[in-house]
Amino acid sequence: MELGSRGATSVAFRKRLPEGWDHLGVDIKEGDNVLHAGDVHRLSEMIEPASIDIVYSSSVFEHLAVPWLVAIEAAKVLKVGGLIFVATHNTWPLHEAPWDCWRFTKYSWASIFNARTGFRILDATFYELTKVVPVVMGPDRCR
Repeated sequence: MELGSRGATSVAFRKRLPEGWDHLGVDIKEGDNVLHAGDVHRLSEMIEPASIDIVYSSSVFEHLAVPWLVAIEAAKVLKVGGLIFVATHNTWPLHEAPWDCWRFTKYSWASIFNARTGFRILDATFYELTKVVPVVMGPDRCR
C-alpha cells in the first residue's frame, strides 16, 4: 500500500515493484494510481485490518496534521511482521501550503514509530544532508 499515491512519485515507485506485487494506492484526493481516496488519519476505516504487507510513503509525512496517528492507523492495517517505509524531508522549502506541517530528522522517528504505536524501527538515516542559511544572513556571512 502506498500513502500519497497520486502523482509522479507514485509512478516511479510502481515501476520498481517486483513482478507479481499488487499496488494499493491511497491519497487524500482522487487521481491516477489512487484506489482509495480519503484521509490517512482514518486509514483503518478504508482498509481491512491486518491485510497489508508493506506500507510505503514518500514525501507525505510532512503534510500530515498528526503523523503519529497515521502511524497508529498503519499499524492497524499492517499484518503482524509487516513493514513501513517512510521517506520525507529534513529540510525543504515550504510547499503545498497550508498543508506543509512538519520536518523530520532521523531522531524524530522513535517518537512516532515505537512499541506504543505498534512498531520497532529497523533503520533511520539521513539521505542527503543540507546546510540551511537564513535569508537575513546571506551566503557571504556563513563561512
